[in-house]
Amino acid sequence: MVSSTIGCGSKGPLGMLWVTGTVLNEGQPLPEGAVHFLAQGKGSAGRSGSARLSNSRYGLYLAPGEYAMAVVSEEGVAVMDMKTGRMIPAKSRIPEKYTAVTTSGLKATFDTGHRTADFSLAP
Repeated sequence: MVSSTIGCGSKGPLGMLWVTGTVLNEGQPLPEGAVHFLAQGKGSAGRSGSARLSNSRYGLYLAPGEYAMAVVSEEGVAVMDMKTGRMIPAKSRIPEKYTAVTTSGLKATFDTGHRTADFSLAP
């Protein structure tokens, strides 16, 4: 189950909104990672934004509108296998479906009255 809660905040430069929120994984905070927002709907081409996730919290400026969202949170870093020359990816803290806007199911709409979106990721 994915849940989102919407709230209020402040307006930024050029009509952008300061949006904030939290991301929990199975009810637990994510120590670090990133969130990526991709605008949806007519006239949204090229509108997107990303922010660092720290102690489950994020904040960034976005234009008003509807967004699909992805989350990335990994333990460690990718390393190279010296025998094969292949990269071994870092271990994800969250289910893979949440790492792409096309599969995450995470959505939020931001406007002057709604500037906060909190998400709870489930297995």
